[in-house]
Formats: sequence, structure tokens, C-alpha cells
Amino acid sequence: MRGNGGIIGPDNTPTTSVASGVWGLPTQQRSLIDGDINFDSVSVLIQPTADAVASDVGPTGHTVTEVGNANVTAAESKFDGFGIALDGTGDWLTLPAHANFDFGTGDFTIEMFVMFDATTNYQVPITSRQYYTGGKNGNWVLRTDTSLSNLVFASYDGTSSVTVITGTYTFSTATWYHIALSRVSGTLSIYVDGVSKGSGTESRNLLDGGDGGIAIGEAVGGNAAFNGHIDGVRVTKGVGRYTGNFV
Repeated sequence: MRGNGGIIGPDNTPTTSVASGVWGLPTQQRSLIDGDINFDSVSVLIQPTADAVASDVGPTGHTVTEVGNANVTAAESKFDGFGIALDGTGDWLTLPAHANFDFGTGDFTIEMFVMFDATTNYQVPITSRQYYTGGKNGNWVLRTDTSLSNLVFASYDGTSSVTVITGTYTFSTATWYHIALSRVSGTLSIYVDGVSKGSGTESRNLLDGGDGGIAIGEAVGGNAAFNGHIDGVRVTKGVGRYTGNFV
């Protein structure tokens, strides 16, 4: 099945609702927005450009803070010649708490392009910032397993219960991958390059992002910071974009 307005090859007709100033954006950014019938539901869309700033060009325009040596670079990218570079030692991006990141028990999609530069264990592409913090219900993390094996989504109830869903896959370094999570009616599926790698029941009330915000590449809950490059980050609340393999 095709994705519903996926980053790779949107197959929907253009939406009539676009962000203010969209035509001032680079061509690739405009296509990600104008070709997406679910753009109004996008919580965040980060696409670095030549201004060397990682900014949110989604409908809300959240503040994106670069921590440590996190930077935008022309060395590696998927779009427009620029990508986010994180070296795994205190570098990440943060976005403040907002209702856009409170997924509740509804559908949502998290997706991005990643390139790993090292095989460090348990790297984190994206997380709610209070993952595995006592008393913080509904926090979550997307991480790899040992030596870039598997892509894992884990959620925590703030007390004792952890739900883990594993997408079975082994990543290589120096290679771009599109990774995606899509929850539809309580079933969460994990995709790598448009191919389903695993799924499971994830009906937990995921509200922590609305309390503590989210981070891209940050080490949380004993997991390691992301070491590599990231591009085309898109989070969509209320829409499970993918219900099967997509192009």
C-alpha cells in the first residue's frame, strides 16, 4: 500500500492549505508541504537549508534549539544540500513542550532520514525528553539496539511498565535510510525504507511530549546520543500515514 502523503514520492493531490511564506522555501521543502493533504496535522517538519539553521517549517513553527555542537552541514544531506550533523557527544536538537507532541491514544506518524556514522549501542534518533523518568506517564523513545541492530520503539508508564516494539533490521554506517513509525487504531508499525519490519500493540496514552517536549538525537534513559546525520524530520499527530509498505 502507498503512504498517505509520504516524504518519499507523495501520491496525493496538492493541499489547498499551505504555510505562510511557503513559496519562499526551497523547491524540495515546498513539495513536502504542498503535496501533503495532511499538512495541517503536521506537528513539526524540520528541513535544513542554506541559512545553516535547523528550523521547523510546519504549520506551528516550533522553536528548534541546537544543543552542543549540533549544526547544519553541507557534508551530508537528502534534500537541498544541507543536513543536521550530530556527533554523539552532547549534540542534539530540542523542541519545547506543546500539545502537538501529546499523541494521546490516537494515531500518529514519526519519520525522518538518518545516516549513522558509528555503531555505538542504543542510539536515539528521536525521543520525548523525559523518557524513563519516574512519575512521567506516557513517555517514549525511538532507538537502535546493539551495533545498529533493529529499530525499537519503547514507551513507559512512569512507574513500572515498558512496552517495546521491535523492527528487525541491521543498519550500516554511511548510508541514508528512511525510518518511520505509524500508529493506526492502536497498532504501531515500524518501517525502514518503506518496508514493514515489525509491529505490535501500542495503545498507551503517549502524552509526555506535551509536558517535556521532544528531542532529536538526545541520550535519554541510558541510551546513547545519535551519531551521524539526520534530514527531513516529520511528525504528524492524529494521522497514521502508513498502513503497509510504501514507495
